[in-house]
Amino acid sequence: MAFSLAREVPIDARRLADAFWPGPLTIVIPARDGLTPELTGADGVAVRVSPNPLARALASGLGHPITATSANLSGHPPAKSLAEARAAFDAKVKVYLEGGNLTAVAPSTLVAVNKNEWKIIRVGAISENQIAAVLAGEQLK
Repeated sequence: MAFSLAREVPIDARRLADAFWPGPLTIVIPARDGLTPELTGADGVAVRVSPNPLARALASGLGHPITATSANLSGHPPAKSLAEARAAFDAKVKVYLEGGNLTAVAPSTLVAVNKNEWKIIRVGAISENQIAAVLAGEQLK
């Protein structure tokens, strides 16, 4: 479902998804035509499959990807609870989904992939070495 937002899905994006999804990896891939500009950036559209079972069940039940932001403002630590998210975002967010307290200690790693290359945009829970190893065909331990 995440790849349905792509114009094309580079083989390296599939390799990374197979290795790390569901999990803390966000992959930026070329965006399909017609996506609203608010969902895309210079490198494409960022997609992720959350390890949170509630988020996956919601997307599955809707039959469409969910557009969501990280639970933090740029430069601030992520909210770990609904109360922290409400305090951080104030009236900027209209709907919250209570899924319990989050336990992640690092944000997702953000990597841009196109058919010719890949680049790390943000290192998070998955290291650049782990990304490089998967793309080199190495098995992770």
